[in-house]
Amino acid sequence: MGFNPRWTIGRIYSSEYLENNNNPFAVIVLAHRETQQTRNDNQSKYREKLRLAKSLYSKGYEKRDIVELYRLIDWMMTLPKGLQRNFSTEIYAFEEEQQMPYITSGERIARQDGRVENCRENIIDLLQIRFESVPEETIQQITQINDLARLKFLFRQVATSSSLADFQQLLNQ
Repeated sequence: MGFNPRWTIGRIYSSEYLENNNNPFAVIVLAHRETQQTRNDNQSKYREKLRLAKSLYSKGYEKRDIVELYRLIDWMMTLPKGLQRNFSTEIYAFEEEQQMPYITSGERIARQDGRVENCRENIIDLLQIRFESVPEETIQQITQINDLARLKFLFRQVATSSSLADFQQLLNQ
């Protein structure tokens, strides 16, 4: 049996082969293929981007390689702002859950700070959407909160509060 370029190319570019290959170029080819296949479907692109990003951690790459491959995937598989925010939150939670050994405590704090800031912004944005005018003192109160769990609770309350006054009561508790 001689060399058959069709068989070799088909084998190299099969999804199964690429997903099981630790070569970084396999990840790049997969990201490109997923970008093409999900071009008009942001939900599918979100799922595939998340799957690809999470798979980087199981391939045994060093931190710098994961960061560079992640940047490339992020650039190739651009998501709308809301989905990108969800994607970032899910990746952070995944990294925390996996207790990534190479993430320094400084990086963890910076990520936590970013999540807190995003949550504050989301609360303020949603208040403005629901109630149009939000007093500056309410905005100031929200920007002073550093507890992510409290901010998540308040975010959910914005959606269910019947008025700004009701939300303000919860905020003051």
